[in-house]
Amino acid sequence: MWARVTNGRARAVREDEATGLTALPGNHDEPVVVGGVGGSGTRLIAAILRESGYFIGDDLNAALDNRWFSLLFNRPGIQHCPDEEFHRLLGILVNRMVGDAQFDPADVALIEALAQHDNPPHSADWMRERAGTLLAPRIGPPPGGRWGWKEPNTHVVLPRLARALPRMRYVFVSRSGLDMAYSANTNQAMRWGEAYLGRPFEPTPRYMLSFWVAAHRRVLAAAAAVPVRFHFIRLEAFCGRPAAGLLSLYEFLGLSGEPSAGLIALAQSPESIGRFREHGLAHFDPDDVAYVESLGFCIA
Repeated sequence: MWARVTNGRARAVREDEATGLTALPGNHDEPVVVGGVGGSGTRLIAAILRESGYFIGDDLNAALDNRWFSLLFNRPGIQHCPDEEFHRLLGILVNRMVGDAQFDPADVALIEALAQHDNPPHSADWMRERAGTLLAPRIGPPPGGRWGWKEPNTHVVLPRLARALPRMRYVFVSRSGLDMAYSANTNQAMRWGEAYLGRPFEPTPRYMLSFWVAAHRRVLAAAAAVPVRFHFIRLEAFCGRPAAGLLSLYEFLGLSGEPSAGLIALAQSPESIGRFREHGLAHFDPDDVAYVESLGFCIA
């Protein structure tokens, strides 16, 4: 054990030999992290967390994405960056979220370097604004407070997140890939589609479904292979029976009591559920359709 002095106070911490990350006291090393293929309903789960008393960040967009995570991790090559860099990035995010944002010069230099250039769909100005809020002196949740973040792209780095934060709770939100194939939210698929599929990517329904399948296969394989507390939510089932879905989520999170009527009212089924029926299945890869069905989604 050793002591880090933060704002004039000594705080007991230890260095995790496996990851190089600082192990935090209390439940500060137990974030709830929400991810999914973009447009799958992660916003709903983030809203539920926030209404349930979780701190999910100061810099959020309308979809409740944690934009500090976007700045630090949503970029080409993040899956293969050196462990030292990945752990430094994660330490920056964790320390900022729990209110211990005493960044050293190397942290500041890394944050500023990431903010120098466009990172489509984000401009350099957007990146610099994120760096500014990340470096601003603010406090996170109170000691022992619940915290976490939502950013759909977290699943891209799930194996490394799970190894670095083994007490993390990971919520993966899934909506039928047949409907997602027609989503206007193509940012995630455009960013990772070629890498996931091993061929040039186009945001057509056929390619969008193939990306959805590849992403789900990878996430479920990671959840089976690495030590992570993992909760899979099918959006259609969750919104169809919100009281039951919320109770299951609360149990996973270790929360007592029953969800309020207000939380239950948040879980409204999107009007676009089942939109794939307007187009049929003929232009999809049959293996992809079969995989969607294997996860419990309706294909008829």
